[in-house]
Amino acid sequence: MKTLKALKRELLNDAKTRAAYDTLADEYAIAHQLIAARARAGLSQSEVAQRMTQREVLGRYKGSFMGLAWSFFTPLLMLAVDIWFQKTKGVC
Repeated sequence: MKTLKALKRELLNDAKTRAAYDTLADEYAIAHQLIAARARAGLSQSEVAQRMTQREVLGRYKGSFMGLAWSFFTPLLMLAVDIWFQKTKGVC
């Protein structure tokens, strides 16, 4: 079985593959920096994803009247209104 380094070396011998790889150098540099920062912090990829998701959700609803409950309340309210309209029009 080939190692990742050996496979990379073999693939980069092809001129087209090397050109495509070189065009993505900036993206690879950013990815390497992110991985290094995550490793320094002692976090797994799933822990990073969980923290980012939690931060996004809590930040979105922070300071609102009902906070996080809006994300659950709004679809239920829309469902109730839809059912009410269907019953009042005789569709259901």
